[in-house]
Amino acid sequence: MFGDAQLGDKVAHFAGYGALGASAFWAGITFFSQRRWTPLVLGVYGAFLEGVQGLGSVRSPELADALANAFGALAGFAGAVILAMIIARFKPA
Repeated sequence: MFGDAQLGDKVAHFAGYGALGASAFWAGITFFSQRRWTPLVLGVYGAFLEGVQGLGSVRSPELADALANAFGALAGFAGAVILAMIIARFKPA
């Protein structure tokens, strides 16, 4: 993908967590009784899972993957928020 395996891996992490962030928004998932914490918690979750990879000998954790996870979750959630605002604006009364 994109002619570079490393870049393709980061794009896949970003896209996967972007879908997760958007899905979390549309599902109404909240943390600490507020939606605004959701992308942060998903980013921490992605970083945690990336770190856990270091416990096994098959895969190694990468900071760039953890960042791609976090930014993907934030971008997906923000995109869903913007889309919801657009839908609400043009929704017939």
